[in-house]
Amino acid sequence: MAEALGIDIRYISIVENTDVEWRDGCLGCPEPGEKCAQVITPGKKLVLKSLYQDSNNKCWQYEYHTARLVNSLALNDHCAQYRICEMKEVGCSQCPANGDFNGDGKVNEFDYGILIAHFGEEGVPGEITGDANCDGVVDEFDYGIFFAHFGEGE
Repeated sequence: MAEALGIDIRYISIVENTDVEWRDGCLGCPEPGEKCAQVITPGKKLVLKSLYQDSNNKCWQYEYHTARLVNSLALNDHCAQYRICEMKEVGCSQCPANGDFNGDGKVNEFDYGILIAHFGEEGVPGEITGDANCDGVVDEFDYGIFFAHFGEGE
C-alpha cells in the first residue's frame, strides 16, 4: 500500500486485523464473473489507512482479505495470498498548521506549553500533539511555525 501510494510505510495505520474464515477460495472477494471454490478458507481481514496524503493530496483506506498457509500463524504467511477487496478515499489527519495545538482559535502561551511538553516526540503525522508541519516529529520546525503565528486569534 505504501509503495502504491508513494508514501513512507510509517504513515500506514492498521485499522482492523481480524481472524476470519472465508466461505470460499476467493476470500470473500470474487472478481466479476469469477467462479470460486466453495471451501472454508482461514485467513485475516486487514484494513489499512494512509495517514499522510499521496501525490494527489488524498488519503486512502484499503481492505485486504488474506488466506493463511496451512498450520502457520505468522502474519507474513497470511500475506502470501491476498486480495484487495476495497479501496476508498478517506479523510486525512489534520495538523494545526498555525500552531494552535489546543484548538481554541488562539495561538498563545497555552499552545507553547503543549509544544514544549511534547517537544522531541515522534509518532504518526496528524496524531502527535504539537506537530504543526505534519512530519511526525515535534521539533524546531514546529516551534518556528508556532512562533510565526504567535498572537493570532487574540
